[in-house]
Amino acid sequence: MNRLDRFFEITARGSSVAAEARGGLVTFIAMAYILVLNPIILSGSKDVLGNQLPFGQLSSVTALTAWVMTILFGLVARLPFAFAAGLGINSFLASSVVGTVTWPEAMGLVVINGLIIVALAAS
Repeated sequence: MNRLDRFFEITARGSSVAAEARGGLVTFIAMAYILVLNPIILSGSKDVLGNQLPFGQLSSVTALTAWVMTILFGLVARLPFAFAAGLGINSFLASSVVGTVTWPEAMGLVVINGLIIVALAAS
């Protein structure tokens, strides 16, 4: 047993490192559309001050947060699970909320929403 297998208990769960690597690749391919779709949704809307979010930065932040949260979940829970942006709330935010607030205020609301979801999931 190598350290990776021992830490994640891959063999004990009836899997193999190769199977988990294939599963990770398939999961990435299935979720990769979010790296393009999330920036398209969010960069297409202007806030009340007329500001827009840049596509390139949104794409980078989407990829970075998905990577960090997936790695963090894997290390803390020791389970294979992928995280990425929730496109439902992003669509609602871009089409409804941003017309009445600024982008910083809208992103603050997203953080508050995320904290509420985490609290509900943990309780």
